[in-house]
Amino acid sequence: MMLLGVVLHTALSFIEGSPSGDWMYRDPSRSPIAGLLTLSIHVFRMPVFFVMAGIFAALIWRRSGAWGLAKNRMRRIALPLIVGWCVLFPLIKWTVVWGITVMQPEQDLPKMAGWTLLMVMNPWSDPNLVHLWFLYQLLLLCGAAIVLCGVHALLPERVRSACSAAITGVLIGRARWVRVPLLVAVSWWLLMKSSSPGIDTSTSLLPPRHVIALYGLCFFMGWMLFTTPGALGALRSWAWLRLSAGVIALLLAVVGSIGWYASRSALQADATAPMRGSANALVVAQFGSALAMWLLAFGAIGVAERLFTRPHKWIRAACDSSYWVYLVHLPICMAIAILLRSWDVAAMVKMSAVIALTYFVCVASYAGARAVVAR
Repeated sequence: MMLLGVVLHTALSFIEGSPSGDWMYRDPSRSPIAGLLTLSIHVFRMPVFFVMAGIFAALIWRRSGAWGLAKNRMRRIALPLIVGWCVLFPLIKWTVVWGITVMQPEQDLPKMAGWTLLMVMNPWSDPNLVHLWFLYQLLLLCGAAIVLCGVHALLPERVRSACSAAITGVLIGRARWVRVPLLVAVSWWLLMKSSSPGIDTSTSLLPPRHVIALYGLCFFMGWMLFTTPGALGALRSWAWLRLSAGVIALLLAVVGSIGWYASRSALQADATAPMRGSANALVVAQFGSALAMWLLAFGAIGVAERLFTRPHKWIRAACDSSYWVYLVHLPICMAIAILLRSWDVAAMVKMSAVIALTYFVCVASYAGARAVVAR
């Protein structure tokens, strides 16, 4: 999921349409495929990530207890968030200004005006969490998990047993058939509070309630899957069918999203156009998103449980480097796209080249950082 972030953020430079506040740079070569990739990845990437984050948080809690979980999350999440933001935020800001400068060659500015602006502007003005927002929200959810573990320990044994039995019944017991419909219904309701198809991305220190609630649902579902004996193994059954159904639901979400954006464009062109089409498209897109995120999450975990029954060095290496790659990739993928701006090739060829070069630079920097630490 982390590595897909490189694909997603690179594709944003090659989507059709004018630059927006979410992504200010656009390459001259653009393709609708980049837009489809962006829509598709946005549906499931972070929900699946938070399910996995819940699984691994529960694993650490089981091994080291609440205090061990707190120390681990401070070292593995809080420290990279603080240090990473201080270094990356000005780099991202400078890269954005550079991109805006090269997009406006018609302006009669001195050749170094853009670079001068980069140097004199306040690099930490208008702060936000940029692409590190997920670390902040994950910290909030881990803190909530630690508190809930403490509350759970104070409950009478009879109450704890009843809660455990209810969770087990829904995950692997007779009531397991309601698991996906219930999760989809709650997720759909939360997604309908978003301003556009998919879930809103919040870079604020006060994320909207529906955003943190949806990611919290994913996180604690992952936690319960790990802490419920047999729940993860049970996902092996029908894993490929769930994954295939998730892909179909993903297509539904993308079609609904396209319909929503088309309706919004029609409304901008003609204010008298009916709004029903936009509302209906959003309902379809969000239902498809809710269904896809859970089918893909459960299907992918089940398939992984089936296929990866023993350690693989290349998978371990990719997993070890993926966190670093995601942390540092944003200014790198933007800078490489800007440097290749004058390369006159098809959009997808250039986008693939930017992705490959970004991975290479990020992995090389990871290897270099590890070598420095090893000394």
